Amino acid sequence: MHVQNFLVGCAVTVITACATTPNETAVVKPNMAIGTYTGTGSHGVYLVHFDEATGKLQILDSLSAENPSFLAYSSQWKTLYALQENGGDKAGRVGAWQYQDSSGKYALVADKLTGGDHPCYVSLIEEQQLVTLANYTGGSVSVLRLSDKGVPLDSSMVHQRQGSGPNTARQEKAHVHTSFYHQPSGRLWIADLGTDEIVGYRVAAGAVNFTDSIGIKTAPGAGPRHLAFHPTLPLLYAVYELKGEVAVWDYSSAVPSLLQTIKTDTISANPGSADIHLSADGRFVYVSNRIDANSISVLGIDGKGLLTVAGHYSTYGSTPRNFMVRQNHVLVANQNSDNIVIFERNNQTGALGKVLDSISIAKPVCIIDL
Repeated sequence: MHVQNFLVGCAVTVITACATTPNETAVVKPNMAIGTYTGTGSHGVYLVHFDEATGKLQILDSLSAENPSFLAYSSQWKTLYALQENGGDKAGRVGAWQYQDSSGKYALVADKLTGGDHPCYVSLIEEQQLVTLANYTGGSVSVLRLSDKGVPLDSSMVHQRQGSGPNTARQEKAHVHTSFYHQPSGRLWIADLGTDEIVGYRVAAGAVNFTDSIGIKTAPGAGPRHLAFHPTLPLLYAVYELKGEVAVWDYSSAVPSLLQTIKTDTISANPGSADIHLSADGRFVYVSNRIDANSISVLGIDGKGLLTVAGHYSTYGSTPRNFMVRQNHVLVANQNSDNIVIFERNNQTGALGKVLDSISIAKPVCIIDL
């Protein structure tokens, strides 16, 4: 096992507070993890506690890693997976830390090559014991098998994609930006920003079948980046980075149909929309817009799954790379202003309200639940 690029961090800090009886203590444990870029002082992956009652975020500890820009977590295996978004001389890798009940610490259990440069997305398929990775500059999708304890193994498959798009600066070749497993459809969905394509590959029998696929060709130069799915309807919502748009696709047939395209970034001359999430009740879509907008767009979803713009909200920072939508809160990672901002969320209207907290972390780019 290679560990030169992923080092185990310190023990998880345990903080005690007064409880109802003198003999009891309340233990604050991490319930979220934050991935970062590490070139300007970040330690790697930050383990934090988010208080739902107050909207406050508390840093408890960190794990040393190089450019862990995207994370995934398995509650089944109590394992945190973190990419190392490097390429060239420093190949892309994925590390796995498992929580140790005996010590209360996360311990590094694997450090594997992803098979492509600059991996930028990691997704778990727990029931098939697989972890999948999108290699951005490599233009490929990697699939690594997991042991029965969730540890990544050496055996892997790399699916190399080909093609290009009309934007010669950004689409000179394939650039896979998402590898997202959607259990209801039984497919691993990828968004290829470089070729203007979204593809769903069949997952079965412990493998991804790259010959059994559903394909979507987006508008030329759209640059599909991240995906989200309606909780009950066969609808896929794709954020188009290069157009600053969201598209709604019906994937119920062998040839998906485009239902709607709606603008989210109306400010940036050259948009850079990034992340997309639905509220748990399926009533709202949230999209982050970077470049000049630096905003979260809120879109209402009607009974047919179509969208209307409900509002745009400043992120009080620069470059909102990633964010998280909860019942009463939205947490935004502003990459270039080195801060995470926690907003109050109105779960009836979808609107973002007052800022409840803002903490400093160098280059935050991913927030997940533990």
